[in-house]
Amino acid sequence: MKKRLLTIVIIGAILAFFYTTNPTEADFISYVEKQVKEAKAKKEDSLKKFLVGLNEEAKTLAVREGTTRKDYYLFSIFEVSDNQGNHIHKVIGFARKIFLPLNPGQKDELPNIY
Repeated sequence: MKKRLLTIVIIGAILAFFYTTNPTEADFISYVEKQVKEAKAKKEDSLKKFLVGLNEEAKTLAVREGTTRKDYYLFSIFEVSDNQGNHIHKVIGFARKIFLPLNPGQKDELPNIY
């Protein structure tokens, strides 16, 4: 009986952690700005390629205006599209600092935790 209660408490604590650290759009914008700074040297990822060519003001505006957040309480899915809506990049975020690309062919070395 104690093991079952302990298991429930641990699962509850994990769910509470993910609920309270669900990333906001501001967290995602911060992540993208960091990725763009790193991408200026690499230019590999298509989302990074899209954003690298923009100046700082246009980049921030594109991310803020072109970002849609779907909140699932424990995590969020962010969709970034260009002005024409041709390219949609999906990224899942959880724990405010972990963002993983969901699009096939969108490859990053490892999840970036900053």
